[in-house]
Amino acid sequence: MEEFLSNCPAAAVVWPPAVGRWSILEIVAHLADAELLASARIRPIITQDRPEMLGYKQELWAQSLAYRLQKIEAVSSRFVVLRRENVTLLEMIGEEVWRLKGRHDEYGELSLRELIEDYFTHTAKHLDQMRAAAVAYSKPQA
Repeated sequence: MEEFLSNCPAAAVVWPPAVGRWSILEIVAHLADAELLASARIRPIITQDRPEMLGYKQELWAQSLAYRLQKIEAVSSRFVVLRRENVTLLEMIGEEVWRLKGRHDEYGELSLRELIEDYFTHTAKHLDQMRAAAVAYSKPQA
């Protein structure tokens, strides 16, 4: 993400690719908040017996937390720091910990491994969206 953003024009970062679609900035803000939630979900799974995990309405977060007004440097830094912290923690745990579970109110029971796999897939999907938005921005507008 850091390399991508360093090569992305500032105007492209705030440009929404279509009505109702998130700009690169909004996607990064969403990823930073998702990583914050990952941090808050990982730790209880490791330390508690099947903790509850609540879903959230991402569009409401985007609007209420003013994703489009945030600073790309702040949200990207937050994502990077949180992801590094989570990875460091996960590298220290034993194999048996990966099988521990939590209960998600929308998806049911999830193991730590399933939760982390979902976060990595989620991030990859949004990185693809960011790349597509940058390509769309660089094309001549009709």
